[in-house]
Amino acid sequence: MRTERFRPHSLLNRGLFLGLLLLLVWVPLPLGSNRAWSLAMLEVWVFLLGALALLGWAVRPGQFSRNLRHEWQVLALLLLGLLYLGLQLLPIPLSLLEFIAPAKARWWQASQAVTAAETVRLAASWSAAIAAALEQCAYVVVFCLTLVLVDTVKRLRMVIYTMIGVTVFEAVYGLTAFFMRDSFMLWTPPWLGHHWATGTFINKNHYAANLSFGIALTLGLCLSFVAAQPYRRWHLRAKRIAEHMSGALLNPGYLRFGLLLALFTAFFFAQSRGALLAFTAAAGSLLACGAYWRGYRERSRPSTAAPSAEIRVLPWLFASAALAAVWLNSSALFTRLLPAELHDSGRVITWLQTWSMWLDHWCFGVGNGSFQYVFTHYKVAALDGHLYDYAHNDHLQLLAEQGVIGAGLFLAFFLLCTGRMLAAYGKRARSHGDQGVLLGIAIAVSAFFLHGFVDFNFHIPANALWFYTLMALGLVAARRIVQGVS
Repeated sequence: MRTERFRPHSLLNRGLFLGLLLLLVWVPLPLGSNRAWSLAMLEVWVFLLGALALLGWAVRPGQFSRNLRHEWQVLALLLLGLLYLGLQLLPIPLSLLEFIAPAKARWWQASQAVTAAETVRLAASWSAAIAAALEQCAYVVVFCLTLVLVDTVKRLRMVIYTMIGVTVFEAVYGLTAFFMRDSFMLWTPPWLGHHWATGTFINKNHYAANLSFGIALTLGLCLSFVAAQPYRRWHLRAKRIAEHMSGALLNPGYLRFGLLLALFTAFFFAQSRGALLAFTAAAGSLLACGAYWRGYRERSRPSTAAPSAEIRVLPWLFASAALAAVWLNSSALFTRLLPAELHDSGRVITWLQTWSMWLDHWCFGVGNGSFQYVFTHYKVAALDGHLYDYAHNDHLQLLAEQGVIGAGLFLAFFLLCTGRMLAAYGKRARSHGDQGVLLGIAIAVSAFFLHGFVDFNFHIPANALWFYTLMALGLVAARRIVQGVS
């Protein structure tokens, strides 16, 4: 097993890392960066950091290229995705488009008068495709910056603690605004007075998705803490119970469970059914797989040995969720989980029409960012005149906008990254903290991916940027375990 050597960082390297941390803090605050001005500021910020990183690479190539070489397969998929987005912007003769994408050629002919000699594009809206391509470039740059800058365990923990700190602020802000309502003295959001919490986000579902990141990362820290603690069997004696209670109060490590309680409370008051079901599925399945794997690896251990950390953390997890659920009657989340409330005819019809859109443009799609412009041609009477700017299903919309090529590249990227995380989690690590952090990251990105089947969080810049940052952090943590770095 190798130990990690101290890597002195240059002034530029430290400045870039600080800029990355400040970016992670900033992006959720201006309404999830879901405004033109905030998105423009995000992109300028990211591209400036990327340009400075390229300058540093030109001066000292080894400083910024060392970590990228380890993940060349992942980077190749991301670059192929960007090249494909650029391909959608290229002018193509209408005659050629009729051969490779007949449905798109008919759409152009129906939308405006074009002749066979004129050129068109795979993207239905050039301006929307440009904006979406720039946004995707920013996410890829952040992914690469995270890979090259987070090269020590200290920096890995700093990024995770920063993200948890932001979500705790979001939880406190959202709950304060919800309970104080008209007497809320700080900046008053326009949606104040609704029966759910939204924090600094516009939509409660996007707010809950951001909170799920913090819950998963905090759960990973709790798992690391529990794994490092000596296991003592509980006895129904007052003295032993008092010892455990006093230990929980005096040990600072148990404060992580307090943060988990605060995050769960705000998470429930967001009333996002999709976020709750996605997080429950991701956390439950990965914790169960982790517990089964450890039991399989240690089948020969004596029956008196301590259970795995995944099993030991479950009571704390359930207790935190149960305490947070005290307010559930007033949050009305249970009511929204009833079968009668789960059916949303508008979304279902939109999904069906989006599926029809993909069948017509199955290979190349209608163009990244062009969903709202083409969806008007799939309007049906059952929508009652309401049209969505998004399909409320990120993966289905990805299919419709980028076809099987773009969707296949993204799915390959996600599966490759999560596969490496889970493979590394299956190895023995020198530190309990590494495995706990890695499982927390895996739960965070998996829950976000599942939530994408019923919402459009990948189109919320703050959440999408955090997703790509966590994907890179997961690769960093996985590589530390595989290489035996402590």
